[in-house]
Amino acid sequence: MSWSLSLGEVADATESPDADAQHWAVQQAITEQIDTQKAAGSTLYDSSEVCQQIDAAAAAAAALLTSGTLGEGPWFVSLSGHANPGHKPTPGWSNDAITIHVSQAARPA
Repeated sequence: MSWSLSLGEVADATESPDADAQHWAVQQAITEQIDTQKAAGSTLYDSSEVCQQIDAAAAAAAALLTSGTLGEGPWFVSLSGHANPGHKPTPGWSNDAITIHVSQAARPA
């Protein structure tokens, strides 16, 4: 089951590096995207394997945002992946994978 969430611009959640606050900001953006897709009829997020991958990707994205290695926010965040039932290889399907893209958004001069 392949999944993809483009969170768009994620604001800096705090003036000091606070992983919990930043993780909450990322999770809130994810929840909004999932709610929109569910309202359009998607059942993809009923899969526990997909939700496990999304939770792990959100934590990793928040860690990147608070690490200081990407400068100050806001940032663009996109998460995607593929989850097989039971996280086990399935003939004819892609293997499990997670991709996290985080880039610093342009700031006004």
